[in-house]
Amino acid sequence: VMLPARMDSLAAGAFLACAFRDPLLWQRVLRARATVIIVASIVLVAIVAKKHTIANQDPLEQLLAFPALVGLASVVIVSAVSTTGWLTSAWLRFIGKISYGMYVWHVIVIRFISGFLPLPESETARQLWADYAILAVGGVAATIVVAMLSWYLIEQPILRLKRFVPYN
Repeated sequence: VMLPARMDSLAAGAFLACAFRDPLLWQRVLRARATVIIVASIVLVAIVAKKHTIANQDPLEQLLAFPALVGLASVVIVSAVSTTGWLTSAWLRFIGKISYGMYVWHVIVIRFISGFLPLPESETARQLWADYAILAVGGVAATIVVAMLSWYLIEQPILRLKRFVPYN
């Protein structure tokens, strides 16, 4: 997706960063979490009830579902920042370290997996959801492995070259 189509995500992140620096605005953001959850959930449930899916290329989803998901993600971020502890866990810090590699490699990993392991013809909707869940978990796990390899074999060696570049 081209950048202009996903400005809602970037704008939400920029807004949260600015709001965090203003105590009054931050309090308003904290109070708005429940409303955002309710509105975003209604939008997503309505789309799934009407279409029985969320198709990422459908105009309705582009216009309504993605911003609703951005809203829910924003609530998670605001809630995480407002509490102490779990954001400093070693696991999340590690994911943060390799997150750029996850971003870079995830589409390639997904296409590789779906090319070699297509979904079987499922008998029931329940089995189809189970198949998707297995592929999703496998895709995330494979993406993490590829991102780890990328971090240790590509990114770290390049980052070590910074010592040769003077900066002031």
